[in-house]
Amino acid sequence: YLVHQEIVVRRRTQFDLNKAKARIHIVEGLLKAIDNIDEIIHIIRTSYDDALEKLMQRFDFSEIQAQAILDMRLKRLQGLEKEKLQSEFDELTALIEKLTEILNNRHLLLNIIKEELTEIKTKYSDDRRTKILRDEGDFEEEELLEEEDMFITITNKGYIKRISTDAYKVQHRGGRGVNAMGMKDGDFIKDMFATTTHQDLLFFTNKGKVYSLKAYEVPEASRTARGSNIINLIQIDADENVTQVLALDKDKEDDQFIIFITKNGKVKKTSLSLYENIRKTGIIAIKFDEGDELIDVKLVEKNENVIIVTKKGMSLQFNVDQLRDLSRNAIGVKAITLNKDDEVISFDLVKDNEFLAVISENGYGKKTELSNYTTQNRGGKGIRTYKIAKKTGDVACAKALKNEDEILLISKKAEVIRIKAEGISTLSRNTSGVLLKNTDKGEDAIVAVAKYFEE
Repeated sequence: YLVHQEIVVRRRTQFDLNKAKARIHIVEGLLKAIDNIDEIIHIIRTSYDDALEKLMQRFDFSEIQAQAILDMRLKRLQGLEKEKLQSEFDELTALIEKLTEILNNRHLLLNIIKEELTEIKTKYSDDRRTKILRDEGDFEEEELLEEEDMFITITNKGYIKRISTDAYKVQHRGGRGVNAMGMKDGDFIKDMFATTTHQDLLFFTNKGKVYSLKAYEVPEASRTARGSNIINLIQIDADENVTQVLALDKDKEDDQFIIFITKNGKVKKTSLSLYENIRKTGIIAIKFDEGDELIDVKLVEKNENVIIVTKKGMSLQFNVDQLRDLSRNAIGVKAITLNKDDEVISFDLVKDNEFLAVISENGYGKKTELSNYTTQNRGGKGIRTYKIAKKTGDVACAKALKNEDEILLISKKAEVIRIKAEGISTLSRNTSGVLLKNTDKGEDAIVAVAKYFEE
C-alpha cells in the first residue's frame, strides 16, 4: 500500500508540475503582451486570418502564447493588470520549484505521504463497528464468485499471485515485453500458467509432498506486484519449496492420471483419485532419487501422447499407456536416457495437428509440426528437436500448441511478452529459429512459457 501511495503522490505531483509549467508559459506571454498592448491590438484588428502568425513573428511568442492572447476578448486584453499577472508568475515560479524538489527528493515525498496518512488516521481511526463472519449456509464460497480467466505466477523464492489475463496484451515477436513483477533479492519468476478462479490447484514441493488450494484463494495483485508468500497460504515447512503447480478442472474425470517427470528423466503415472481429500498438512505425492527434482506434472487420460524436451535439444515422444500405474510413494521409471551434461526441462501433452514450440534461454525459438516426431518407446535417447548455437543458449522451455493459441514468454528479470503462435516461424526439428524476445544480449534469460487460448 505504501508503494502504491508513493506512485500516486509522485504522479499527482508530476501532474501539478506539468499544469503549473503550462500556465506560467501563458503568463509569461501575457506579461510580454502588456508591454506591447497597443501594437498587439492593432495587429489583431488589422489582420484577416493571420493574426496568430503575425504575433508569433513580431514578438517571438510561441503558438500557445499567441493563441491565448487571441482567445481573450479585446476588452479584457486592454484591461490586463500587470501587477496581478506578476504576482501569479511569482507564485507559479515558487510552486514549480517546490514540486520539482519533491520529485527529486524521495525523503520529502515520503514526508507528504506520512502527513496525509496521519491525517486520515486522526479522522477515521475508530474501531470497526461491524463484524464480518462467514455464514454457515449450504453453499460453497466459489458459488458466489464469477468464473474468470487469470494467470498464476510463482517466483523462485515462493511468492505467488493471480492476475487478470488482460494485463498482458499481444505483442510482436522480438520485443522486450512488459514487466510482470517487481523482483527483489535476486528472485525471479519460476512458473506462470493460465487457469480460472474455480479450478483446484495442487502444489508439489521439493520434498515430494502435495498441497491443495482453490485458485480464488490465491490473492489477486497488480501486474508489477510481488505477490504473497506461499507459506502464508499452505502449511509447508520452512525448508520446503513449491516446485510445480497443477490446475484441475472442477469436473474431474475418474479415469484421469497424474504424470510426473523429473530433471534426471524419471517418469511416474499415478491415478488422480489418490490425490483427493488432501490434508492441510499435505500428503506424499512422489519420491525422488538423491539429486533429482520434479520438473513438471500433467493431468492425462488413457492413450494420450506426451513429449519430453531436454536442455541440450533432445526430445522423446511416447504413449502414456506404456506406463503402469504406481503408488504415491513410488519413485518412477526411466523416461529418457540423458547425456552427462543434459537434463529434462519441459514435458507436455501432444495432440494431432499441433506444433512443438521450442524456446532457448536467449529468446530464440521456432515451432515444428508434431508429425515430424514419431512415437518411440520410453527410455531411449530420443531425437534432435533444436539446434543449439552460441547466440541461442541452451533450451529453456517447450510447449505443444496450435496456431490459434497464444503464449507468454517469461524472463528472469520478470519481463513478459505475449505473442500469437501463428507468428512463430514453422521450421524443421534441427534448427534454431528466430528471435522471439529480446534478452539484452544475454543479461536476461527465458525461464518459462505459459500457454493461453481463448475459449
